[in-house]
Amino acid sequence: MKLTIDNLAGAGPIDYTTVVSSAAPLSIERTLNAPSICSFILAQCGATLPAPSRNARLVVTGDQGACLFTGYLAIEPALQYAGAGIAGPVYQLAVSAVSDEFLLDKQNLPQTNGTAGQSVSTVFRSLTSRVGAALLNLDTSLQTLNAGHFVPNPGEKWSQNAGALASTARAAYRFMAGTVSVTPVGAVAHPLNEFDGSLKVAALTASRARMLANDVTVCGQAEPTAYVTELFQGDGATALFELTQEPYIPRSASQIKPLKDNFQASVVNPLIWSLNDSSSAISITSNGLTVNGGNGIDGQTTIATIDQFEIGGSLIIETDGVLLGSGGTGTLCGLYAGSGSTLSTCLAGFHVRQLGGSTVIAPILNGVEVGTTYTPAPGELYTLRLRLHCSEVQRVMQSYQGVAAGALSTFGGAQLPCLANVVIELQDVTAGANGAVTVLYDGPVSSAPAACTFMPLNSLTLAASIRNATISQTGSAWVVSQPLGGAVVTRRIGPVTNGSQCKVQRNGKLRFYPGSIPAAGELITVTYRTSGRAVARLSSAASIAAETRAAMPGISRWTGSVVRPAARSSADCENAALAMLSFTADRNAAWQGVYTAYNLQNGSDVWPGDVLAVASPSAGVTTSLVVRSVRVDLRSGVPETAKYTIQFANDWAEELSMKLSAAVPSDAWIPPLAHAGVAVLANLLSLTTGVVSGASIPISVGMNAPVGGGFEVRRSDWAFRPGNDPDLVLRSPVPNFTIPREGTVEQYYIRMYDASMPPLYSRFSSAIFVNI
Repeated sequence: MKLTIDNLAGAGPIDYTTVVSSAAPLSIERTLNAPSICSFILAQCGATLPAPSRNARLVVTGDQGACLFTGYLAIEPALQYAGAGIAGPVYQLAVSAVSDEFLLDKQNLPQTNGTAGQSVSTVFRSLTSRVGAALLNLDTSLQTLNAGHFVPNPGEKWSQNAGALASTARAAYRFMAGTVSVTPVGAVAHPLNEFDGSLKVAALTASRARMLANDVTVCGQAEPTAYVTELFQGDGATALFELTQEPYIPRSASQIKPLKDNFQASVVNPLIWSLNDSSSAISITSNGLTVNGGNGIDGQTTIATIDQFEIGGSLIIETDGVLLGSGGTGTLCGLYAGSGSTLSTCLAGFHVRQLGGSTVIAPILNGVEVGTTYTPAPGELYTLRLRLHCSEVQRVMQSYQGVAAGALSTFGGAQLPCLANVVIELQDVTAGANGAVTVLYDGPVSSAPAACTFMPLNSLTLAASIRNATISQTGSAWVVSQPLGGAVVTRRIGPVTNGSQCKVQRNGKLRFYPGSIPAAGELITVTYRTSGRAVARLSSAASIAAETRAAMPGISRWTGSVVRPAARSSADCENAALAMLSFTADRNAAWQGVYTAYNLQNGSDVWPGDVLAVASPSAGVTTSLVVRSVRVDLRSGVPETAKYTIQFANDWAEELSMKLSAAVPSDAWIPPLAHAGVAVLANLLSLTTGVVSGASIPISVGMNAPVGGGFEVRRSDWAFRPGNDPDLVLRSPVPNFTIPREGTVEQYYIRMYDASMPPLYSRFSSAIFVNI
């Protein structure tokens, strides 16, 4: 082997091979989706060669030219006492180097709410571009694989986040010779057959590490559950209303405030934004983000978030301290579907254009101007604000990878369609005084994309500046009201400082601010989601039948939680359970062990993420084994000798695409029965109420029931079943029906059911709470 070290002192790479101590081998430890470590001892270094310095570049190659390791010395070599010489004590240097990830691990990632609905390739590129400009070599199959919702951990290094991302895609990353390569696990196979001599049976140690599991219960995070519509009536004085249940509101800081930038750095922050500015029109000045012109082409002078944001729950997107110069055209504070950047792909935003010699601001919805235009005053500062609400908080489902009998399957990854409500408004904030809010548009959007890119600035020829940009997630609540004889209007939720009219607290209190208290007789409608624990229990009927023996049941249960990819809903838990069953019920997925070989560097070098295609009938091992780690020990000698110690483990022996935990949350309700598959009916997202009277509550479901099925109304949730009991209010075969009033305060839960026996129901209820 050959060892060269460049101490970055101008001398270039220096050959240190001759001073590598023979007392211990030079070892290279490769681990799946983690940095590689190279360790060795240098003797007699200092008299003839300089001692390696911190940050020195290190390369190890084989005698035949195979590159075995490239990396850096993260710390100075350690001095080890080697004995006494004529001139006094003699020391040797213990050197430990880390692979090229060292360059990217020197910076932490920013705190974000993650990215949603993008491919694994796209997320890997954005993750890497945030901390460096390393070359990327991505397998084409990863360009179509949905990463679901991925949240980098700001407290972890690039290698830890990259390893987590690669693992969830059942892929392996490798950083060598300045290039990051990412390929699916098993893309490289090493045939080992005992009959042709390629497998040394004596060098193989293998065992099945775990019992199979064919009845799996998976717990996830807290999730939004029932879709509640709650009605109140104002009396002209009451400002505080008690919701019947506590609304679902995210708790982590990254969820509540996924983006905030005050534009106070000297340049645009590359950890948050992607800058497209061929004409050099965008800069950071004392006024914040500043643009002077552009190339006149829509979508070519932009600043956009690196991440896509999930359009779910209640969002507030705003650009504050907006100052418009004279003339110019462009779009500000815009949400763009997917990778779009032109006006036609703008879900919502503010179009700035010229009209009759004056600058006007027009609200944009789905690429078209809507609502009312506004003429800003010269020199005035404004906040441009978008408020969006979707009844679905989670729009992008997680993707889970499962493998059985060598076939890879993806479970989940879908994007949920959903209607949205949008308020487009602006507020004069000149001289730090928050003026009145001007609503330019308040209404629905028929189809909102599951995820969008936020562009605070898209300039054709604009002259403008923006002091800060913020995205906030306020939870799942949305409030509208209708005065007697008036029209329905949205009541703005949020802090009073941004022109909001009310706030919805975690403890279930709706509080209106002074000046916004509902008038006497005014009908208040609050829509929100309740909270529960995501959980699912599924089983494999085929495995249970195959494992059943005389006087011995074939059921083998596993109960725990999926940590990564995070299961944000019961639907995610179901997809995770399906992925698990694809390998937990397969005995070949439980293999683990060690294989030892020599001088593989001269042929097909082995890396973590490769598979050993073992055919050993005598040992009872005929399957593909996933390589988890490789230790290469090199000693000086002729011919070269490199000992490979390969540790392997398949998906059930050691989790690969999912990180699991045996912990079960204390608030999890474990289903008493396992289902053979996912079987639920659609939730009633379009359910509305008519005019509530003292005698009845008219209901319109907005969809037809399955043949032989209908809509079941009950007084409590989680009690839906066939037959009659005191909890049942009524069943209706048609989508329009009336619930009789029974009191001033009432609670009703509605789900759809079908004609099967027992019937299938909607996953969650649509609830009607009346306080009139």
